[in-house]
Amino acid sequence: MASGAIAIAYRLHGVSLIHGIAAGIAFQALETAVSVTIGIAGLLWLAPYRTPTARRAALLGGAASCALAVAGVFGATVLVPLV
Repeated sequence: MASGAIAIAYRLHGVSLIHGIAAGIAFQALETAVSVTIGIAGLLWLAPYRTPTARRAALLGGAASCALAVAGVFGATVLVPLV
């Protein structure tokens, strides 16, 4: 539903329908990635750890993975069409 609404909104502003649908699909993919990331972060936060250092290492690794995923999604959806 959101993809169609985004495509229609873009069409009203002069963007082609193909680009509007692609933007809607990219928005949906980003929304799904954020949901999965928050779920994994919650799992890492609630998981039992033997030491506080292990918890810190797990959370730091999760944050780094999230940042890398966001950079990849940004690169795939914004930077590739510019090249």
